[in-house]
Amino acid sequence: MPSKTIIDLLGDKAESILNHKCKIDKSQITLPSPTHVDDIWTYSNRNNRVLQ
Repeated sequence: MPSKTIIDLLGDKAESILNHKCKIDKSQITLPSPTHVDDIWTYSNRNNRVLQ
């Protein structure tokens, strides 16, 4: 059970937020590969420090 403080902070939306069920099936989500940053962002104009 979530803490009373969290429930108080969420207010009247607490029930909806805390009991939300995702409608997207896991099989529909494509997870990024371990080399995602290199594959996608290497040739962008982003600073090397940002890409690290």
